[in-house]
Amino acid sequence: MQRHWQLEVEPYPKGWLFVPETHEDDVRRQWISEAAELVMDSWGPHIDPLVRGALERLLAEIAASEVPGRVREMVMWPEVSLWPIRLLFVVLPSSAENDWERHGFRATPYETSAVGPGTQYTRARADEPSGPTLEAIFEFDRGDVRMLAHVLPLAVETFVRFGDEIASTLSAVRLVDGDGRVFESRRMGAGTTVVQSDEWPGEVLEEGASNG
Repeated sequence: MQRHWQLEVEPYPKGWLFVPETHEDDVRRQWISEAAELVMDSWGPHIDPLVRGALERLLAEIAASEVPGRVREMVMWPEVSLWPIRLLFVVLPSSAENDWERHGFRATPYETSAVGPGTQYTRARADEPSGPTLEAIFEFDRGDVRMLAHVLPLAVETFVRFGDEIASTLSAVRLVDGDGRVFESRRMGAGTTVVQSDEWPGEVLEEGASNG
């Protein structure tokens, strides 16, 4: 399905990199090298050059990862860390399983995306070895297919600090199918309670801790 979709982000958000959707080794190697150079430059000259090896290995894992229905993936390193922000865009049939709440996600309406109204599903985990994390899935349904924007688990502090960059990117997304039809969400998901963006991260984390 992903071969028939084109994802555009306009204006292109600063700091994000598109992961190449290809199995060609030469293209992947070139992307890994160029992406590592950009990230290292953004971190500054004080970073140990040996870090580049670990960064390139991580980029190789990201480039080689495969997700059913994925249209594009974007990645960003907003701070000096080998834990980037990863944002995956996936298209699935509307009939596909989407009981995110059964998997521990909390649902709230999301109405600021360029593709239309949707639902934000957020899951907190307080017992991860690396510390408390937040994960989010933004779901938009046009009736026949759904678009998911999946923010992979992040440290809570990172998620809260850079939540505006994630929201800004979602507000600039445009998805077009093979017939030239622009994706527009027609209906909202299961969210029922609006939670303000400056309040929900802590509330969700507290709820996740009590359930864990």
